[in-house]
Amino acid sequence: MGDILNKQIFNKKRSYLILLLLAGIFLLFLSGVFSGTKEKTDSNNIPEEFELCEKRCEERIASILKQISGIHDASVMVTLDQIPSNKERPRVRGVAVVCRGEETPDLRLRVVMLVSSALGVTSDKIYVTFS
Repeated sequence: MGDILNKQIFNKKRSYLILLLLAGIFLLFLSGVFSGTKEKTDSNNIPEEFELCEKRCEERIASILKQISGIHDASVMVTLDQIPSNKERPRVRGVAVVCRGEETPDLRLRVVMLVSSALGVTSDKIYVTFS
């Protein structure tokens, strides 16, 4: 009889342990679901703001480039680094420029200097090509 009683106590302890383990897993899953939802909501708003900022920069730079003699048309792509604080301005990660016109070293230099000055980036972050 003592053997049977010990097995029942052991089974109850094991059942409680399994129940606690399942409850812990459930709580971890539940916390992951809620924190994941919050991150998705926050991160969905940030890229839209950055895309709008990138687009505005691209349009302004392209319109300035078109005023340079020798450039018939220009397409610009600006990529920004996302930063956590809204108080700071986003930093430019890189700029790609496609110009239509006759490529000369002087014209390429003028494009790089204009983009560098306008966006406050170093020339190694600017790629210029002519088509």
